[in-house]
Amino acid sequence: MPAEAMQYDVTPAGRHYLLMHFDIPGPNRDSWKVPIGGAVSDPLTLSMDQLEALPTHSEIVTMEHAGNGHGLLEPPVRSMPWLKGAVGNAEWTGTPLWPLLAAAGISDDAVEVVFTGADSVISYTTGCVPVPR
Repeated sequence: MPAEAMQYDVTPAGRHYLLMHFDIPGPNRDSWKVPIGGAVSDPLTLSMDQLEALPTHSEIVTMEHAGNGHGLLEPPVRSMPWLKGAVGNAEWTGTPLWPLLAAAGISDDAVEVVFTGADSVISYTTGCVPVPR
C-alpha cells in the first residue's frame, strides 16, 4: 500500500492490494446457498436473503499477504515478487458464524469448521462496497 493511503482507517477501494490465484466466482445470488452440516443435530441451508436478514457485525481488519516481502529475499523466489505493499485495512460486515452454528445444533465434540466453495467468509460487504457473488 502506498504510504499516502495509510492516512485512512479503511484502505480505499482501488488502493487495497489484490491477488487472484483463480477466477472470481460468479454464482447466481438467487440460487446461492450456505449449507451448515457435519457435526450438527439440525443441518441448515441459508439463502443470501436469509443471511442478510440476520443481525450483522462489522470489523475493521488488517490484511497482509503472506508473500509480502518475497521480492526482497536472497536468493530471489520466482513466485509473487511482492515488495512491501501487500497490506491494507478492510471493513467486513456480515453475520457472526457462532449463532449459525448454534442454530444448527453444533455438537460438543466438534473440533473444527471447514469452509468449502466460492469463498470462506460469511460476509456480504467490505467497506461500503458489496462483495460480488
